[in-house]
Amino acid sequence: MSRQLQVLLGFVITAVLLGLAVRDVDLAHVGQILARAQLGWVAPGALCVALGYLARTLRWRVLLTPVKRLPVPLLLQALLLGFAANNVLPARIGELVRAHAIGTRAALSRSLALTTIVVERVFDGLTLIALMGVVLLLFPLRGELPEVRLVMVGSAAVFLSIGLGLVVLLLNEGLVLRLAALLLRPFPTRLAQRGQAVVVNVLGGLQALRVRRHILAIVGLSLVVWSLEAAGYFFALRALAVPLGLEQQVLAALFLVVFVNLGIMIPSAPGYLGTFQLFAKIALSAFGVPATLGFVVAVLAHAVQYLLVTSAGAVVFLREQLTLGWPLPAGLEPRLGEPTRE
Repeated sequence: MSRQLQVLLGFVITAVLLGLAVRDVDLAHVGQILARAQLGWVAPGALCVALGYLARTLRWRVLLTPVKRLPVPLLLQALLLGFAANNVLPARIGELVRAHAIGTRAALSRSLALTTIVVERVFDGLTLIALMGVVLLLFPLRGELPEVRLVMVGSAAVFLSIGLGLVVLLLNEGLVLRLAALLLRPFPTRLAQRGQAVVVNVLGGLQALRVRRHILAIVGLSLVVWSLEAAGYFFALRALAVPLGLEQQVLAALFLVVFVNLGIMIPSAPGYLGTFQLFAKIALSAFGVPATLGFVVAVLAHAVQYLLVTSAGAVVFLREQLTLGWPLPAGLEPRLGEPTRE
C-alpha cells in the first residue's frame, strides 16, 4: 500500500471513529463538565506523563547498551522527536524520525535503532496485556463488551506472535545469516553486502535480550512506564470528579491505559484523534461511566499527553535547527546497514 493511500485511509478511519465517539455524547454538556473540572489535579497528571517518557528513555538505553552506551539526554531528545512526529505527521512516521535522530547524532545504524524500537513495542504490548488480565481478575466488567474481547484477543495474538518471532531470531542467528546470504546471492555484490549488513544490525538490536539483567530491567521499566501513564489517567478522573470509589478509579485508570493504547494500534490520522476518544469512552463505560463524562475524560487526558510531548518535541526540533519536508524531514529516510560499532 502506498504511503499516500495509508494517509488517506488513516484520515477516513479517524473520521469514522470520531463520529462513533461523539454519537451518544451531549456536546452541549461537554463544556459544562470541563468548566467544573478541578484543574489542580492536571499538574500531577502531566508530571506522571513526563516521568513516563523519562522511563521510556531509560528502557531504550538498556536496549542499546550492548552496542553503545549513550547519554540519557541524547536519547530523550530523539525519543521526544519521534513521539511528537507521530502527533503531527501521518503514517506513524515518528518511529523512523526517532531512529534517524539517534542514528545521526550517535553514529548508530538506523536499522539497529529501529529494531530496538520494535522490541520496545513488543514489551509494551505484552505489559499492557498483563495489566489487562490483572484488571479483569480484580474487577469483572459490566456486560459482555465484545469490543474488549476483540481488542484483547487481537492484540495478544499480534504481540505474542512478534515476541515469538524475536525469540526465533535470537536462537537461530547463524541460520538467519546463512539464509539471508542465500537469498541475497542473486543480487549485485554491493546490494547484497548492504542487505547482509541490515540483517546483522537487526540482530544487533536484539542483543539486550540475551542478558538476564537487561531483560529484568526492560520488564521493570515497562511496568514503570505504564504505571506512570495510568497515574496520568487517574488524575484526569480525579480532576473531573468521576463518580467512582478510589479503588475503582485506580482500576479504571489501569483499564484506560491498556484499552486505549491497544486500541490506537488501528491506523488513524496524526495524534490518534478519534481512536483515543472512542476507546477511552468504551473503557469507561465498562465501569458505568456515562458516555458524555467518559468522552470528556478522554479529551482531557488526550490533551495533556498531546500538548506535553508535542511541545517538548517542538522545542528539540527548533533547538536543533531541523528542517521539515514531506513526508519526512530532509534526509530522514533511514540509511540501513550502517556500521554499528563504536
